[in-house]
Amino acid sequence: FSQAAQLSVNDTLRVLASDDDGVTWQVVAEYDNAAGLTLAAESLELVDLSGVAGGPVRIAFEFENICGDAQGVEWGLDDILVCSDEPLPS
Repeated sequence: FSQAAQLSVNDTLRVLASDDDGVTWQVVAEYDNAAGLTLAAESLELVDLSGVAGGPVRIAFEFENICGDAQGVEWGLDDILVCSDEPLPS
């Protein structure tokens, strides 16, 4: 996926995955910055989902704004693509 974000101190961006219809979730990618970060231009991110592969998977994106400040409230996602090296079962 492509992302652009503005993070302030203690903000965390997470990609989560579930292989049990959302009963439990595991963090498959996490982005944070204690010093503040701006991804003004889109950056390409690759996330390994092999830990939940083998059946249907749900994917979630979570933005945790610890401070509650107005600066860290932006996370743009685009071009989300889920693919596999394995052929689909027939």
